[in-house]
Amino acid sequence: MGRCLRTFRNTLKNNFVDKGVTPFERYGFITPDDWKKFVVKASSENFKQKSEHGKSLSKKNIFRPNLGPDGYRAKLLKWRQMEERLRLAGIPNPLEGCSE
Repeated sequence: MGRCLRTFRNTLKNNFVDKGVTPFERYGFITPDDWKKFVVKASSENFKQKSEHGKSLSKKNIFRPNLGPDGYRAKLLKWRQMEERLRLAGIPNPLEGCSE
């Protein structure tokens, strides 16, 4: 839910606030009063500073922690199978000693 809300707010800011248009035709549930509040918040200096800080942090993160739609449990099964293949091939496990 949090990710969807952040994505929606980001869409509103990029497609409407930055371009100076209103979203009322596309998103009828947004009231003019709520839109004014959002524009004021999205245009504030504090918001812009946080946005720039987040962008710079995001650029540093070259390995995105995305396990896909199956999540950790499915990856754990694949990792165990990989460990077994390495063991059968006589290759030492590169993750030996790492905690889960």
